Amino acid sequence: ADIMGGEITLKSKPQEGSEFRLALMLSSVTGGQHIPAPVRQPVAYQGEPCTVMVVDDNPSHRGLVSEILVPLGFVVLEATDGFDCLESLEGIKVDAFLLDISMPGMTGWELLKRLRSQGVIVPVIMVSADAEDRQSAATQGGGKDNEERLNDDYLIKPIRDTALLEKLGNVLGLTWLYAINEAATEATKVNIVQRHDSKKPDIKASEAREIISLSELGYVAGVEQVLARMTQRGADPSVVNVLTQYLTSYQFNQIISISKKVLSYEQS
Repeated sequence: ADIMGGEITLKSKPQEGSEFRLALMLSSVTGGQHIPAPVRQPVAYQGEPCTVMVVDDNPSHRGLVSEILVPLGFVVLEATDGFDCLESLEGIKVDAFLLDISMPGMTGWELLKRLRSQGVIVPVIMVSADAEDRQSAATQGGGKDNEERLNDDYLIKPIRDTALLEKLGNVLGLTWLYAINEAATEATKVNIVQRHDSKKPDIKASEAREIISLSELGYVAGVEQVLARMTQRGADPSVVNVLTQYLTSYQFNQIISISKKVLSYEQS
């Protein structure tokens, strides 16, 4: 068959399959082909762990944000709506908020006003898939011309990891750490565990011995239980996250190496 100056042909044999061929008349390419450079993804950031609270009635959206941020060393808190958020804030230090605009009971704008009225001054990023909501977030907080803008930025749903990290990095003033290759990625992970050379990683000697013993057996569930106990006692989230990543990829040698470094501090 002829199409647009081209041709499609089909050859088919019973019990063997079909072969399609497509030929098109296209303009020639002038100059060298431009291949965009791959987008570098950060593997961590400098400084102490930042806590981000995600307020969204959709659990899949909250889970997506956690999947993006937790491996980079963030502590992610989740709230199902505005009331849940306000009840969860007592005694908790939050560095930034991600507020869904369209929520039942209390909209993101109403929650934002409540937070600001309670003296919350940390950055707030509004999130919505609605074009009108996004315009309001980009201009005036709540969409009224005579109101002061209360939010620091806005995000479009569906959330993309590059956009989320760019905006979160801007409002928090983060310095991202990148890996050029796999070897650099591994080195960066170890550097997260040893955030300061003079400071022992936040792993107890008893935990390190247990992790080594379980890792030598390849007992994934056992190591997961130790990491869960570390989280419960308030261990450095970035340390737990790195060990979890190694466990997910079954890199027990890396887990053992980090744990042995902890024991070396005890012996020195």
